[in-house]
Order: sequence, then C-alpha cells, then structure tokens
Amino acid sequence: MNTFNRSLYHDLVPVSNLVETLEERSRSFWDQEAHSTDMMVDQMSGCLIVNGKAHQFQDQALRMLSNRLGIPGNYATKCPEDLLAYNMNYWLQSLNKQLLIRHDGQDIRAILSTAYNPVSNLDVIDVVAKYYADDPEVKVRYELNNNKMVAQFIGPTITSPVDPSDPCAFGMSISNSEVGYASVKSVGLLYRLVCKNGLMAGDSVEQWRRTHRYDADLSVGEMRESLNNLAAHLPNLLDDFMKSKEIELADPIATFELIRNSFNLAKIQLEQVQSAFLEEPEFSKFGVVNAITRAGNSKELTLEHRNELQIVGGHVLEMTEKAFTRVSA
Repeated sequence: MNTFNRSLYHDLVPVSNLVETLEERSRSFWDQEAHSTDMMVDQMSGCLIVNGKAHQFQDQALRMLSNRLGIPGNYATKCPEDLLAYNMNYWLQSLNKQLLIRHDGQDIRAILSTAYNPVSNLDVIDVVAKYYADDPEVKVRYELNNNKMVAQFIGPTITSPVDPSDPCAFGMSISNSEVGYASVKSVGLLYRLVCKNGLMAGDSVEQWRRTHRYDADLSVGEMRESLNNLAAHLPNLLDDFMKSKEIELADPIATFELIRNSFNLAKIQLEQVQSAFLEEPEFSKFGVVNAITRAGNSKELTLEHRNELQIVGGHVLEMTEKAFTRVSA
C-alpha cells in the first residue's frame, strides 16, 4: 500500500496564513458515494478500484476501511498486499452498503458512512477568523495532518494581579477532523509567553462541540455565542493558574506517575512531562501543571499526544486541593 501523512506546523502567524493554507489544501478535496460491491482492492498495487478507477490509500483511510470490514488496522498495514486485498475484497462484497469516499486528488483520505456530515476545516476557521477580525494582534499557531486540525488563536499579552511578572495571553483552541477522527470543538486557552505553553480550560469552563451527524449543521451564531462565553471565563482561569504557585508539593516526579495512571497517559508522554519539569523545576501545583503543558510542545510526541497533555493540564489545574492531594501523595 502506498501510504503517507502530510503534516504542517506553524507557530504564531497571522490568521490569514491559516486561511490561505486551508484554501490551498481544499482545492484537491472532493467526495463521492459508491456501493461497497463496486469497490475492489487491487492485489498488485494495493489501490482501491472504485467504479473502475484506481485510487491510492492514505494511511488513515486504509485503517478506516479495514476497521469497517472487521480487519484490525495494525494487521492491515503489515499484511502482504495480495493477502490483504483478498480479505478486503471478500468483506467488501459482504458489507453491501453505500459509502462516502473522501478524496485528496486521486488519493483516498477517508471512507465513511453516508450518515457522516462533513464540516470542512476552512468553514470552521472562517467563523473564528471573522470573530477575531477586529483584533489585529491575534495570532494563530496551528498544526494540520491527514487526521486532524488543531488551531490555537492567541490574543494580546495580559498579566494577572496575582503575579504580574508572568505574562500570558488568552485564546481559543479550535479542533476538527474532516475524516471522522474528531468532532468540531472549541476550548478556552491560556497561553504562557515565557515557555509557549498552552493550557486548555477544563470542564468547569463551557465548551462547544459539534458532531458530524447527518442531522447536525454548523451553527455560526451558536459558535459565536460559545466563543463569547469562553472568553468571559478565561480571567478566572489565569488567576487560578497563578494561585497554584501557592500549593506546595514535595515530590513532583511521583505525582507525575500518579497523574499518568489517573489519565491513562502513554509512557512517552510521562517521559516528556518529566523532562519538561527539569527545564523549569517548581515544587508546587503550578510546577506540575506547567510541566504537563510544556510537554505539550514536544516534537517527540504526536499531535494527538501533545493535544491531550494540554487538556490534562487544564483538568489538573481544576482539581480541588483535596483531589490534588490524592494524586500528589
């Protein structure tokens, strides 16, 4: 199988840069519906033949179709092409369903149920860009791969009266997947300038989510209202973050192990968190949260792992002192 994964990362660029990137990428995107009985995997090339035309799989599309057919994704990527084609062709005929195929040029980027209602990254970002249109200081850092987009909009520098020496910025983290891996989601963001850490607000701050169901539309008005609500809660998030410096901690390294177990983090995530703590060791709840979100910048981690650490940082910050004591004992 000819598989690949395009990934782009840009740090604090004008919002127009992201819009132009999405416009450029979207020019090669197109969709079609086809019945599973009109599909066949070629045993020699590994391409999917749809209505007589050959298309290469992107990696996530191969896994997606394999899982839909009941073939484990890891097996599919390692299996000899002729054997995999034989298995997939058998189950494609048995599936007997109409499917939505999402293309990137002549390559297949997703195979989904026809109940899936796509929302493009460009449509989502267009709403957010208009929301920030009157604030030229807002910049965006973003990452795109074949599975997901994460765009973090960062506003002007602000300080907390709790600690004016530690400048931060408020922002929004917007994520979406055009290929079925995630819903549209907006989360409040606290950005620490000294180390470029992004901390996502936890459950106490209202979030906005839109699933890709066939009967769900992207509501511009609803999303704007959500962005306003998130912005109103961010000052409290900043104060809580700075006040966490007052909650002392004897053994942060042991605490990271407990947090890993509580949030089911991968071993490599724990290792990056421990390394991040050594860059700015502070024996407090602040030091723990800061290390988790600093590790969220690590290029040793996947986009999904980095994004998860920024979310975990917000959840740890929100813990009551009693709950934090339990994971730091």
